[in-house]
Amino acid sequence: MVHALVAGQNLPWPGETCLLRAPDLLVLAVPLGADDRVLPGSRPVHGTGAVAVGLPGVPVTAQRVVLLGVVGPGARPGPVRLEDGDGTVVATFAPDAALAAPPDGGTGASVVALAELYRRAGVWKLRAVGRAYPGGLGGVETAHGVRIAVTEKAAPPAPAPSAPSTPAPSSPGPSAPPPAARPISAVKPAVAAPRPGPAPASSGTTAGAAPDPARALELVGMVLEDASRSAASYESTVAYAERVLGEDVEKVVADPALRVSADGDRARDDARRRRDELVVRAGEVHVRELATLRTEIAGLDRVFGAGMASWEQLRVRGGDAVAADRGDAPPAIRAGEITLPHLADLPGVDFRMPMLWRVPSTRALLVTDDDGGEVVAARVAAVLGLRALFALAVYRPRLVLVDLGGARGTYGLPADLVPPPLTTPAALRALLVDLERRADLLAMARQGGAWNDLDQELLRPVVVVITDVPTGWDAAVLPLVHQLTTTGLSGVQVILSGPGRPPRLGGEDGPVDAASHLLGLVWREAMRLPSAPGGDLADSFAGVRWTFLPDLGPDDPDLVRTVMGGRVDGWDTSVLGPAGAGPG
Repeated sequence: MVHALVAGQNLPWPGETCLLRAPDLLVLAVPLGADDRVLPGSRPVHGTGAVAVGLPGVPVTAQRVVLLGVVGPGARPGPVRLEDGDGTVVATFAPDAALAAPPDGGTGASVVALAELYRRAGVWKLRAVGRAYPGGLGGVETAHGVRIAVTEKAAPPAPAPSAPSTPAPSSPGPSAPPPAARPISAVKPAVAAPRPGPAPASSGTTAGAAPDPARALELVGMVLEDASRSAASYESTVAYAERVLGEDVEKVVADPALRVSADGDRARDDARRRRDELVVRAGEVHVRELATLRTEIAGLDRVFGAGMASWEQLRVRGGDAVAADRGDAPPAIRAGEITLPHLADLPGVDFRMPMLWRVPSTRALLVTDDDGGEVVAARVAAVLGLRALFALAVYRPRLVLVDLGGARGTYGLPADLVPPPLTTPAALRALLVDLERRADLLAMARQGGAWNDLDQELLRPVVVVITDVPTGWDAAVLPLVHQLTTTGLSGVQVILSGPGRPPRLGGEDGPVDAASHLLGLVWREAMRLPSAPGGDLADSFAGVRWTFLPDLGPDDPDLVRTVMGGRVDGWDTSVLGPAGAGPG
């Protein structure tokens, strides 16, 4: 994906050494210290039409590397491209021609800050800038202490930093050899290859038009990364625009001649207009990128397994939704969706990503009731259990509903298609003992080489939904629940609903004893999901914040019945055989 940047947008530096290409310009990479001055003893890298910057050569004391373009007489900065080490175009940026400063009176040249390479939380990033230096070459020397010698010859001499007032350390500048050492024409431009993905289709799954389900699951992560980069660039641009507006207004206020005058009012209005234009352009780019990614997600939805597909897609598939799954992809569920909070500032834009979770997982899923309430949390937990059934359908899963409060019934699921819920602590204890014994039998078979001798009924996965935790629990149940939810019993997926904070047996005033300690361990090990929009999630790509949207199930209850297709089995203790019996 090629990022079309506007001023203020950023993206992570894509490799150790990359090329910034700006045709017809003298391009320089100048390392700056904390005082925004060129680092003593460093040598700016330069090249005609392009400059290569290598991270290993950036001085450790450098706060940023400003990438400058010297614009010749009568010229204006053209499109800029960032290429990675393979020559693939990663990003493009078109500096606003109006930003070029008036030509320097001595040389007829002006200087534009094309971009800057900066370090944030240990990660190097590139930000598009596109701002001119007042005073041209002299303005650069005033701002950063670097003198740029430009002649009318085709190949300008190397830039010379201003003489430092202190002894120069031996720290080198960006060390990659400048492109000027070889003809620029020898570097072949390359267009980024499009990411493989599904071709558009009107409805249903079109053979040959999309990757197989396993590939589709992998591509979701790639789409999330692209969405994260796009969102980070937009948010960075908005922050940059606000900062520049503040600086411009501060200059007006600091000038007594402008502070209270019609010219000052116009200057402030112009500053706000520039801010608004920058934000609007960034929003347009962001919206276009999200539209492309939304199309990809729609295509992937058509090949997702039933546990991951949207309810609208399941409606299209009808009764074949579960039966069509062949088990050729890792089973996973759509635990909900995520969206970007800042889309509230972009009316009419709807972008949602599925949040996927592999099942059965060694971690329990915990739907917290602090935000949506106990009834909604129990409903979300039941929907997650239903999706786990869809995802594991090829393995004929069993379902266990636990409602010790006796108030949830079958959680809105068709009562004739699901087993009746367990409603007593004794029934829950018996279930947990059975599941622990099942795990022991599986472990013995695996260790003894008797796996193929096991009864296939014993291998069927089990989905356990326990709501309103810890209602009805006692000290005898807790060790079993802890074993079930923290050690990952083979083939068992546990889904809970309860408060966000670890509760205590006996309520908030209950004792902090061993039982409460075990309950706290259960809570800390679980994957928590809110029961109402929120969550304040951060991705691992650009640290972008996302809002979680829980899955409340379809609006049409008949759709659940259609997709389920038939009755689901509950737990059957007889599959364990006589007490003390083992495999083989």
